[in-house]
Amino acid sequence: MDAAECCEVSWVPFSTNGIILEVQRHLRTLYATRTLTSTQWKGDLHRAAVMGFIFCKTVPRAPSIVHWRAPSPSWFKLNTNGSSLGNPGLAGAADIIRDSAGHVHLAYQFALSTGTSVLAELTAV
Repeated sequence: MDAAECCEVSWVPFSTNGIILEVQRHLRTLYATRTLTSTQWKGDLHRAAVMGFIFCKTVPRAPSIVHWRAPSPSWFKLNTNGSSLGNPGLAGAADIIRDSAGHVHLAYQFALSTGTSVLAELTAV
């Protein structure tokens, strides 16, 4: 028995354009969900741009010190925060209410399911 008798090859007709379109569809899905990032393109960002994928270069910013300012006497201040690990990613939100002396009157935090940073910030409010 030779190789031709042992193994039959069945040719399945396929469209090259169909395969390319299917790959592009998957890439667009990955891009839309922010799973596809500039690091996967390794210097081929011009090819990504041809497909309509635009990746902004992130410039590291220097940290800045943020201070809490007390409200006027007899007033309370509500501070809110929301964030996500990834965008979308695991998200959470927190709130704190303090008086003019800085005493905490109410503080709480809660976990959200997967969401965007905008959703987390809005949920905190």
